[in-house]
Amino acid sequence: MLVSTALEVTGAALGLLGALLLATQSRHAPWAWLLWLASNACWAAFAVLGSYWFLLAQQVGFSLTSAIGLWVWLLRPALAARQQRRGL
Repeated sequence: MLVSTALEVTGAALGLLGALLLATQSRHAPWAWLLWLASNACWAAFAVLGSYWFLLAQQVGFSLTSAIGLWVWLLRPALAARQQRRGL
């Protein structure tokens, strides 16, 4: 399998899996943001290999929104819970 094909398939699969987690309101839904960030990385690498510069620009934007979502849905709540357990 070509590297570009592996990136394309992996990027699509991770993106769809993230959407499924969020759409089903699974207790694991916050992890969708991590899956999307990994998907964005795959698509960005695919774009660079194929010289798809506007796709790369889109993935940079999506990576920013994925990073924000990761902070809001996973990291900030985990830090707040940790501080609460410590009594801060």
